[in-house]
Amino acid sequence: MDANKSKIILFFGFGYTAERLYKIMKLDGWEACASSRTPNSKKTNNIKFLDFASEKQELEEHILSSDVILISIPPQGKSDLVLDNYKDVFKENLAAKWIGYLSATSVYGDYNGAWVNEGSEPMPKTSRGLDRLFVEDQWNRLGISYCLPIIRFRISGIYGPERNPFDRIRNGTQNIIQKPDHFFNRIHVDDLCEILYQSIKKPDPGEVFNISDCTPSTSEEFINEATKLLNVPKAKKVNIKDSNLSDLALSFYADSKKVSNQKIVKTLKYKFKYPSYKEGLKSLIKS
Repeated sequence: MDANKSKIILFFGFGYTAERLYKIMKLDGWEACASSRTPNSKKTNNIKFLDFASEKQELEEHILSSDVILISIPPQGKSDLVLDNYKDVFKENLAAKWIGYLSATSVYGDYNGAWVNEGSEPMPKTSRGLDRLFVEDQWNRLGISYCLPIIRFRISGIYGPERNPFDRIRNGTQNIIQKPDHFFNRIHVDDLCEILYQSIKKPDPGEVFNISDCTPSTSEEFINEATKLLNVPKAKKVNIKDSNLSDLALSFYADSKKVSNQKIVKTLKYKFKYPSYKEGLKSLIKS
């Protein structure tokens, strides 16, 4: 890449993760463009926002010319908004050397608490996991068919500033949902963004990576650690059968697995800032 040429990333979806990723990238001189359904209401970090539907021609030009493209818009059923509207553009001669698609570890389904890695067979049964796997596979097939540098990232539950249990614990609305032997991983948003940026600097086209912390846990362990840090009584325990959770929340508890991050660790030689929820929660209570 020409050192004198502006480096540009195109974001399809500019939410919690994308915004924090760009805070890292702009320190290295990256410029950004992002799709939005309400571009006129956004003025963040001097990013150029383009209307997803009405400014298609300009977005198409950015797809062709951007150095990096990140897709973080979740599926709508088995439909992917970017593929539905811009698939044919991705078949052309793109300048991008890295195209990241953010998926989720829900594609693995339920492994009854056993370990999974990128070679494990995806066996989702929830609609969320099935939709994620379907769209992820569409992106992978597109990459194979047109030699695109698409990399899929299967991400565990993201937590960080403004996305953690502390406020719910303080106001008494945080319960511990009890389901025996239910294991899951999380990932602090700072580690997630640093891993994505390191991948951008060292692309592995066609690969799939898990992005998870090093310490699977139960929901009870996670919440108990948070109450311990706040020095308040433990949260109320509620059996999942009596929890009145939404269908989306119940789908989280449908799967139990421990997600290995060893592939991304070995590939990027990455050392986690927050290898477990304990370090991650402690950093958040301090901030």
